[in-house]
Amino acid sequence: GSSLVTITDTPDQVIATGGGSASITLVQGERTPILRLSLRTLQGKATFTSLTVGWSGTLPHTLMTAVLFRDTNGDGEWQPSDMTLIGFAIAGSPNYDFYAGAFSETLTTTPTVYFVTVTPSSTAPAGSTIRLTVESDFGLQLTSPDFELGGSGVGTETLVIGDQPDQLVVAAVNLAPTNLGQGLGAELLRLTLLTDQDQVVLSQIRYSLTANPGISSLALYRGGVR
Repeated sequence: GSSLVTITDTPDQVIATGGGSASITLVQGERTPILRLSLRTLQGKATFTSLTVGWSGTLPHTLMTAVLFRDTNGDGEWQPSDMTLIGFAIAGSPNYDFYAGAFSETLTTTPTVYFVTVTPSSTAPAGSTIRLTVESDFGLQLTSPDFELGGSGVGTETLVIGDQPDQLVVAAVNLAPTNLGQGLGAELLRLTLLTDQDQVVLSQIRYSLTANPGISSLALYRGGVR
């Protein structure tokens, strides 16, 4: 008979293609798919275990959430109802290693499409920028001995955070006394201002008097933040 023969795993090659969104404006507090990644093997199967996405721009990584989804119906198009959540981003260095999740995805010769979405915080500064990239031979982690074929990598253009309109709610309390002595000051009105999500810049308050009681001046004071 023959000697004992050991069966070894033949390395499977993985091809990664895809691209990023063009110059779109990201909206504060809204999820947007900005990176599409299509993965397949040349032969056999491979196990995709983690993804590293490079991050650059002026938006602090603490003010953005990135999530990886898999397209489940195979059409390669973003439809939230057809997506399976694979993992959330784990923030590393602010300049790189933005996504490094832990999962296990089986790849075959049939392309599997993934999307990376970002959601800027409602307090993300308007006008700040972000760009995501997946570098070839570095961004994909596969179970050994499988490996990714070299390429140019994929990435988005530099995207800008737009300002979501904020609502200002004003609550007023009448503090005016019944009688006001001549030459004396008094609190007349207390205003409490609150935004629905982010912040607004208050530049002017206009007031009107329903009578002419001989008030020589009005002053505005700001109290403490509650």
